[in-house]
Amino acid sequence: MPRYLRFIRKSQYFGDKWAELVREGRLPSDLRPDRPSNRHLSFWELDDRQTRLRRIVAAFSEVRAHPEHVDYVLFSAEFLRQLGRDFRQAPVETLDVRAGRKWHWELIDPTDDGRMELASSIRQMVEVSGEATRMAKSEVIACINECRNASYFVQEWADQGEALRPEE
Repeated sequence: MPRYLRFIRKSQYFGDKWAELVREGRLPSDLRPDRPSNRHLSFWELDDRQTRLRRIVAAFSEVRAHPEHVDYVLFSAEFLRQLGRDFRQAPVETLDVRAGRKWHWELIDPTDDGRMELASSIRQMVEVSGEATRMAKSEVIACINECRNASYFVQEWADQGEALRPEE
């Protein structure tokens, strides 16, 4: 059964930062809409053995001027469907066309209560259960280089951003 990855910033779910957000009635910035044109939240589909993880991390990180570590959590589709109107595959443009077209999903228009429930679940994973995962910057760069070497990236797009590529 697949799991769905959401990139987060772990620092927003600890102690003082979390207390400040709750006190002000705000959500962590990583639970704000991913695109200004809608209120949807992005997730990435992983297979049971998580063999897609490195490609998804590379596709997500490659567009950044300076790749850095990534934090993420995993959810079931059943949990996510409870939080919004719909949870569906939603293609996006990435350097890894397969990742963007096949493995990207969106939680459609989650309710405010649904966003808060998601935030609370993430906080539980970050601060209590330790289920949130961090991939170090060096590992992210390794993922990018593996995908580049395996020709997973669309070459014409990859050439345009060559100056932005991390060096090993």
